[in-house]
Amino acid sequence: MDADDTGQIVIGGFTQDRNLLEGKTLPYSLPLAVYIAKGNLYAWAKYFQTTDTSNSMEFTSVSDITFRWDGEKVAIALDKINYDVSYMIVVLNKDGTLYGAYRENS
Repeated sequence: MDADDTGQIVIGGFTQDRNLLEGKTLPYSLPLAVYIAKGNLYAWAKYFQTTDTSNSMEFTSVSDITFRWDGEKVAIALDKINYDVSYMIVVLNKDGTLYGAYRENS
C-alpha cells in the first residue's frame, strides 16, 4: 500500500474472487491493484493476467506498489509465488490506463 501527499491511496495484492475476475475460474491467484482517490473515493481496480514468456507461468501477486513522486503514475511489481528468477514492473497512469511495462529475468 502507498499514499501520496494529496491523500490518494493505492493497494496491491492478489485475488481469486470470481466476481472480481469477470467470472473466470482460475487454479491460481491474479495480481490486483486498487486506486482510492482523494476523499476516499473509489477510482478503479485492475487485475493483471500476464505471463513470463520464458516459461509461460502466470504472475500471481503484487509484491510492491508505489506512486511516482508527483502522483501521476503508479508502479506495480508483479511476482510469482516461490519464484525468484523473474518479475515484471507495470506502470499505470493515475486514471488506470497502461503507461508501460518492463520484465526482468535475473
